[in-house]
Amino acid sequence: MVDPVALGPAPPRSRLTANTVGMLAARVVLAGAGLVTVPVLYDRLGAQRFGVWMVLSGMLGTLTLVDLGLGSALVREVARAVAGESRDRLDAVLGLGLAWGLGLGLCALAAVTLCWPLLGRLLHVGGMAVEAWHGAMWLCVGVLAAGVELPWRAVLEGSQRYGLVSLISAGTALGGAGAAV
Repeated sequence: MVDPVALGPAPPRSRLTANTVGMLAARVVLAGAGLVTVPVLYDRLGAQRFGVWMVLSGMLGTLTLVDLGLGSALVREVARAVAGESRDRLDAVLGLGLAWGLGLGLCALAAVTLCWPLLGRLLHVGGMAVEAWHGAMWLCVGVLAAGVELPWRAVLEGSQRYGLVSLISAGTALGGAGAAV
């Protein structure tokens, strides 16, 4: 595991400015990637396929909310360790975060794989069932990747390295937009 205490603190004013600018830049990149990606996807997929993609994205997007606040708890535990408070449970908590994220992603993959005939009928994908299944599987891989990210993001946020979080978020947004297109 990464030792967040070894990252050390930065001066408060410069850290605040850098964090604010970095997070704002990441949000702009994220919004820009969405603004560029949606029309391109719609044009390439057509109305019906785009609709199926958006429904699948929405369904799996809500699945990522099942972290039950674990992400915030992980950030809090890392911040406590950085402040010199209880480091005893940090590795266990980060391990739990990784296990939960991996478990959630693997459950999504298993559920889509096992329940696809029913999901395909419920979503009325018709002749696009195979294409929709492939899309759903790629979206599940994204949920799995987000689960792996959970403890590492907590380490960066808990140690107030938002500049690096911003770079990773912007890179992920661009990579995801490129992969989707």
